[in-house]
Amino acid sequence: ARNLVACAQDLENLQSNQREVIQALREGLGDVGTARLGATSPVWLELPALSPPPTALAQIQRLARGFASPPDLAAEWA
Repeated sequence: ARNLVACAQDLENLQSNQREVIQALREGLGDVGTARLGATSPVWLELPALSPPPTALAQIQRLARGFASPPDLAAEWA
């Protein structure tokens, strides 16, 4: 039971750290994204975790096509 509680706490800490890193990336991309793309606002896409991950060229091409409609990508991938 103690190991289970410790694992749950570790997972919670990991998720919190990941949220902080993602937020820092979002904030840091503001100037860089705008300057590189010549856009008025940075481009930020959040893709769902894909299972299984794309490992073949065809899967990576499919993933690239999904950038046009990220919310649909998760449903299509499953």
